[in-house]
Amino acid sequence: EPPQLAIRSVTDAGNLATEKVTLINLGGPVNLAGWSLRDDQGNVYTFPVVNLFQGGAISIHTGVGRDTVTDLFWGQPGPMWQSGETATLADADGKTHTTFVIP
Repeated sequence: EPPQLAIRSVTDAGNLATEKVTLINLGGPVNLAGWSLRDDQGNVYTFPVVNLFQGGAISIHTGVGRDTVTDLFWGQPGPMWQSGETATLADADGKTHTTFVIP
């Protein structure tokens, strides 16, 4: 069964301290290693080895922090997301899996 990941939300776009993208897994377990999240400007976050179980959620914070099983950190110096922009999640083969337009 192919992964069924969805971008659930983009929180506080434009505010580095609290900006994050939250993914939810609606299908079977998936290892996100090599998956990527990118913005319209071509900035790319590549996922480390992290397993996401069915019903599980994980947040990708734009700023700096220490990765945990539920929170990953991109380490960017400024905010990445803005209203009207599209967040794109691609699998390890580079195939677009899902997109989310920021309200």
